[in-house]
Amino acid sequence: MKLCITIKLNPTFHNKSAIYDVCLKTCDDGLDGTDVFPGQPELIGDKLVGSFLTLNPEFCFVLEEDDRVCGYALAALDAKQFYNKFDIAYMPELLAKYPLPAKDAQEMLLPAEEVIAGFHRYKVDVPEVVYKHHPSLIRIGILPSFSSDPSLVKKLLSCTLSALKANGSFGVYCEIHVGDKRLMDFYSKVGFLEISLGTNTIEDVLFFGRTF
Repeated sequence: MKLCITIKLNPTFHNKSAIYDVCLKTCDDGLDGTDVFPGQPELIGDKLVGSFLTLNPEFCFVLEEDDRVCGYALAALDAKQFYNKFDIAYMPELLAKYPLPAKDAQEMLLPAEEVIAGFHRYKVDVPEVVYKHHPSLIRIGILPSFSSDPSLVKKLLSCTLSALKANGSFGVYCEIHVGDKRLMDFYSKVGFLEISLGTNTIEDVLFFGRTF
């Protein structure tokens, strides 16, 4: 298997659709979510990775097999600054692209509609204790056929952490839904530990971090 990991200075130009495809094919507990979000091929990509590609392309790595993207590691050097730009420049575009579903309160929402409704309720909420030792933010996605190889995951992560460290970072964190055991296991296996929030717990979200 011929594999190479490369950094794209502007992956939105070259790799956006491929990264979005990996995101969609891993969003359903690590499996393909295409059938979960029919007719919305960009929805999950816009939610999970679009902001990194738009606001921080210089810290976006992709894992390729013979020029086919099969994984990504997307990072923001300064998570606070990233979320400030997210609120000002990214979220308004997202809300314009995905209007609030026109349904009565008692009507059940489809999975895609639940995600869109979540956009309209979203508020950045990261406790200061997270930033203290983990100023950078990361999000990783790898197709199942490659994620089982720990050497590939470690190599992808190593490239990303090296770039962050070279630019002054000393720690990175990720955000995980409390029910997502697969992601907890994934990040734990590459050295991330749950960050203790004390009394500053956030509903439905856990923060895992790694210092370097």
